[in-house]
Amino acid sequence: MSHRWVEGTDDLGLELEAASPGEVFTEAAAALAELVTGDDVGGEHSTRKVKLTAVTYAELLVLWLEELVFLIDTESLVPERCDVTLELPDLDAAVTGRRGTPGQVVRAVTAHQLTFEQEGGTWRAHVVLDRG
Repeated sequence: MSHRWVEGTDDLGLELEAASPGEVFTEAAAALAELVTGDDVGGEHSTRKVKLTAVTYAELLVLWLEELVFLIDTESLVPERCDVTLELPDLDAAVTGRRGTPGQVVRAVTAHQLTFEQEGGTWRAHVVLDRG
């Protein structure tokens, strides 16, 4: 599993690579946590259940990241671990994290340049986050 950030003017591209679709979702959560973790994250642990449904992996990835951004924005919950069960069209997850003030703000997850595909034995995805 790996991820890479691609800087834009007001947005940030996230390129993900993993051996399975489920691992792409786990890596996306880890990447988002890396992006938003501020200096004072370290409060109590908390776990939230997430259930999502979408027609494609790409649409599900956008919903997944939107839900994580929502938890960060509304509960100051920065994800540390995500246990993801994925069977299209459904995603079930337990998101465990700590409360704290995020270091960076993500305004939205967009469908701009959204991809999610398998190449050989590797799954690759690209999604853009709006920081504007």
